[in-house]
Amino acid sequence: MKNKAVLWVIVVLLIVCSAMSGYGYFVHVDKIKNPPPENPNKEFKLNNKLWFYSKNKELLGTYTCKNEYCGYAKSYIDDSSYETNYYKGKTDTEISLINDRYAFINDTTKKNGNDIVLYDVVNQKEVRKLTAIKNYGIGLANQLMIVRDENLKWGIMKMNNNAGMVIDFKYNFIGAKEAYDDETDLLRSDAFIVSDENGWKIISDSDADISKYFINQIYDYIDGYVITTNRGYYYLNTMSGESINDEANKGMQFVSHYVKILAPTKAVYIMDLNTKQKVTEDYFVNSIDAVETGETLNGVEVYVGGELKVTLP
Repeated sequence: MKNKAVLWVIVVLLIVCSAMSGYGYFVHVDKIKNPPPENPNKEFKLNNKLWFYSKNKELLGTYTCKNEYCGYAKSYIDDSSYETNYYKGKTDTEISLINDRYAFINDTTKKNGNDIVLYDVVNQKEVRKLTAIKNYGIGLANQLMIVRDENLKWGIMKMNNNAGMVIDFKYNFIGAKEAYDDETDLLRSDAFIVSDENGWKIISDSDADISKYFINQIYDYIDGYVITTNRGYYYLNTMSGESINDEANKGMQFVSHYVKILAPTKAVYIMDLNTKQKVTEDYFVNSIDAVETGETLNGVEVYVGGELKVTLP
C-alpha cells in the first residue's frame, strides 16, 4: 500500500510539473508574439527616452537621451537685451511637437544648457543642431520659427513637412514686433526687425529689405515708418531713412495711422502720420501710458485719467 501511495504521489507531481512546464512555454511564446508595452502609461520621458505620441495616442517615435537634462527646448527671448517692441506675454515656454513630426529637443549636461537638436520624430534622425529657438511662447503665423545656429547667428525656418530654412543664419538678432495675425491670433510674420554688422533694418519674410539700415536700434515700425531708439530717446523716420521728428523724445508709440509722442517737456500728444501735424493738445502726465488710446468703429479714442478727451477719425 505504501508503494502504491508513493507511486500515486509521483504520478501527480509529474502531471503538475508537466502542466506548469506547458503553461510556462505558452507564456514564453505569448510574450514573444505579444510583448508587453515598454511605456504602458505613455509617459513623455521614460527609461532615458523621449516618447512622442499623436493626438490619438499612437506612438510616432522615440529619442534616446544622451545627457541628464533632456526634453523639449524652450522659447528663448533675447529681445529684452534690446529696445524692441516685442510680445512679453509668455516666457520660458516649451515648444512641443510640431505637425506630429518635428521636435526641438534640448539634450544637455547643464540645467539651462542650449544643446538643441531639431529631431525628425517619424524618421528618427537629427535634422540640425541649434543653440536657441524663438517663437515668443505664442507662436508665429505661417509656421515660421526664429532659430539660432552653433555660430550664434539667427535665421528663420518654416516648420512644414520639409522644415527648411527661409532666411539663412546670418543675423546677430531677429525679432518679431508685437502685432497679431487676425486669422490665427499668432504674431505676424510678414516682416522682422534684424541687425547685423551694418546696423538695423526691417526685412520681409523672404529676406527682402523693407527699410534702409539705421545706426540706432529699431523699436517699432508700421507701413512706411520706423521708430528708432538710442539710450532711452526715440526718433521717428521713414523707411527710407528720412527723419520726421528729430527731437530726442522720451517715448513713442504707433496707434493706427497716428503716433503718440512723449516730448522732452514731458508733454504727451498725438501726431497724424499723414499730415505730420499734432491732432491733440499737450497732456502733462507721468508717463506716455497715462494717455490711453483705443481703436473703435468711431475712430481712435483718447483717454486721460479715465476721461475721454477726443475721438480721432
